[in-house]
Amino acid sequence: KYMKNFDAFDVASIRMFAATVALIPLSLLAVGFDLAAVTSLGYGALVYAALVGTFGGTMLAFYNIKRFGATASSMTAYVVPVVANIGGILFLDEIFTRGMLAGTGLIVLGIYIINRRQRVVRR
Repeated sequence: KYMKNFDAFDVASIRMFAATVALIPLSLLAVGFDLAAVTSLGYGALVYAALVGTFGGTMLAFYNIKRFGATASSMTAYVVPVVANIGGILFLDEIFTRGMLAGTGLIVLGIYIINRRQRVVRR
């Protein structure tokens, strides 16, 4: 409801900056940091993970909230375990257990109930 007035890029940028400012001092206090030990490949991986994985994902999440609303956007979080299960089975030869089946069934049922309820309310 309140996200519709803000640009996804601006919100993601502010969120990432605030998290960086808050966490860098804490990480320096907790574990220390030796910049000389980091290789150029490590810096590349850090930049890629920060820009594509974290910032891109955050921006996409805020765009989804702005475009589709919070309820519909939150349903994408439920799909992640299902896709991870399928990917693990297809690419890592993982075994599909009864617990995974039950969890997948609950996720699908929950998404169905939410979507069904929204359709009934709109009529």
